[in-house]
Amino acid sequence: MQTVSVHKQNSPAPIPQEATKPAALQKLLVAYDFSSASETALRYAIEIARTFHSEIVLAHIETPETLRDRMDDGVVKAKLELLGERYDLNLLADRLKSEGIKVSYLIESGSVTDLLVQLVAELKPDLLLIGRTAIMRRTGSRSVLRPSTCCDLWAVLYSPWGHPLPTPQHAE
Repeated sequence: MQTVSVHKQNSPAPIPQEATKPAALQKLLVAYDFSSASETALRYAIEIARTFHSEIVLAHIETPETLRDRMDDGVVKAKLELLGERYDLNLLADRLKSEGIKVSYLIESGSVTDLLVQLVAELKPDLLLIGRTAIMRRTGSRSVLRPSTCCDLWAVLYSPWGHPLPTPQHAE
């Protein structure tokens, strides 16, 4: 006995569930420095990751100025602060993994702008999320990245009035 599938002429063929979500937004790069602005960028990335099953890569960049300021307080204290940040990033990554989110992090030293451009070229994220006030404070520049030097889609999260952005709400 042979089974024949019949479709009405004007009705579309059924779409597999996997095809209903775009293949975009598979990798999200988040500039993360523990500031409230980068926390907001991370919260948006988490919501996107939950929706699209994206991977989050946290990029923590130490500027030469930050490292110099830490060294002024002593080498031992500077090393302890760096170890503390690494520990905090590890805890954050473990928490996100326990929530089912694919996450990794990296710690780099140098110019925030140069390293973000380099990381975008190497990692090829679908979206770069930056907490604007944190990046501007660290770089002293209004033009951090231009779309032509970056990925196709990027977001600088800020409020033009200086107010915090609304936090995305995840419906449980």
